[in-house]
Amino acid sequence: HISPSYFSAVYKRETGETFISALLRIRMEKARDLMISTNLKNFEIASQVGYDDPHYFSVCFKKYYKKSPNDFRASLQKSSADNSEDS
Repeated sequence: HISPSYFSAVYKRETGETFISALLRIRMEKARDLMISTNLKNFEIASQVGYDDPHYFSVCFKKYYKKSPNDFRASLQKSSADNSEDS
């Protein structure tokens, strides 16, 4: 058994990133990938990346990407529409 604070200190020393930062980054990248590649609803994505509270997931997503999940999806759809017009 190791303490959470010891684990965090070793993790940061070895990776240069705090464990909490790494966990957030991994969750947000997975959420982004799911938004791009699936039609899952935001609450389903929140659950799949480890958030019990969809609202808190949205807050974290917006803080990380500077866009809400809905705005992020809208920008994906706009980008997709723009690309099909170029074809």
